[in-house]
Parts: sequence; structure tokens; C-alpha cells
Amino acid sequence: MERVVGRAGETDLLENRLMSTRQRATLPRALSKAHRQFDRRRSRQRKRARLPQELWHQAVALAHEHGLNKIALAATIIGVVTFALSYLGVCIGKKFGHFFESKIEALGGITLIAIALKIVLEHTL
Repeated sequence: MERVVGRAGETDLLENRLMSTRQRATLPRALSKAHRQFDRRRSRQRKRARLPQELWHQAVALAHEHGLNKIALAATIIGVVTFALSYLGVCIGKKFGHFFESKIEALGGITLIAIALKIVLEHTL
């Protein structure tokens, strides 16, 4: 049987209907309009040109209106979890590293070789 990938990334057998678990994102009219204006400007202007004041003020107003709190919260959570797991890894490595030193070094080398082979194969095939 053939497998199919749906819009949200889920796979299912061809006989079954796929049901998207993601809701389609709709931008508010003001954000959509600003997006189009930025795209138009990007297509007409050189790469490193300054933003016109009106577009800059519009972007600031939209950021205040729609907020950046969700992004800031997500970035903070990712940072805290990453720090905690890294710290835990260092502590475990200091405590038990001498028991597994040669085996872990070999495993790390094999992992790096496997990653390198994967990259080479992706770019050559």
C-alpha cells in the first residue's frame, strides 16, 4: 500500500482520509497589508537600503498591537530548558565520565562520521 503525506505532516494509508490537525493561520488585515508592502519594497529596493520611516512606524505599531510576548516566552523557555539540560549533562559527565571515557569518545567519533556521511550523501545524490 502507498503512504501519503498530508499538509500537516502526518502520514496515513491511501485508503484513509487525512485530517489536518493544524488550523489554517489567518493574518489580521493590517498585518497582511504590511506584509505585502514589505514584499513590494524588498522586490524594488537594493539589499541594504534603510526602511522608509512610514514602514518602520507601521511595523512598530503592529508589534505593539499584536505583541511579541509569545515569541519572548517561547525563547525564554527554550533557553532555560537548554541551559538546564546542558548543566545536567556536564554534572553527569564529571561524575561518571571516567567510567565510560574511551567508549564515549569512540561513540562520539562514530556519530560525527555518520553525520558527515549523511551530509555528503544528501549533497551528492
